[in-house]
Amino acid sequence: YTWLRHVLERLPHAASVEDYEALLPWNCSPEMPR
Repeated sequence: YTWLRHVLERLPHAASVEDYEALLPWNCSPEMPR
């Protein structure tokens, strides 16, 4: 759930393929900075 919220908060700001790839679960750290 934390990852999903993280992605939904950043998805509107993702402008490139690299941004979308950075949001994939295996590219995100378990502890997300706020």
